Amino acid sequence: MHVAISIDPKNGHILFGQLEITPKTTTTDLNNVFTIGKEMLVTVLGKKVPCRFLQSEIQGEGLKFELNLRFESGVLVSVFIGITDPLIPTHTDEEFYNSLEAVKNLHEHWLKGQIGIVSTGHKRFKWGIAGVAQDKSDNIYIYLHNRNNTWAFDN
Repeated sequence: MHVAISIDPKNGHILFGQLEITPKTTTTDLNNVFTIGKEMLVTVLGKKVPCRFLQSEIQGEGLKFELNLRFESGVLVSVFIGITDPLIPTHTDEEFYNSLEAVKNLHEHWLKGQIGIVSTGHKRFKWGIAGVAQDKSDNIYIYLHNRNNTWAFDN
């Protein structure tokens, strides 16, 4: 069975279609599959760091997966995965806010199936940190910070 996206729990690598995304992956490795955003300066640990985001989507397992990659100074530091289930209505504001618990459960269940139990907030591995988060706009997503991500490991 072909899986659209998966996480290798031993090393945190992302299998995305035919690609394997690792901490050594560069933006040039992905330019045929991902939309590459403009580079911008972002403050990281009090320093201005050039940052670039890449985005792509894939369908599989009856779900839509949106994959966003964060590169700082040309190095992959974080991966974000958003999952959309067409059976969970989110088109109107009311549907969106009423679906938050179901969407969070979807993300937690999928991540648990990939890497095992995720404790409250996140789980640390030798290769990085993974968890489910909710941003200020109430969007729910999975995050994986690899060992290149100094700000995630300094905390």
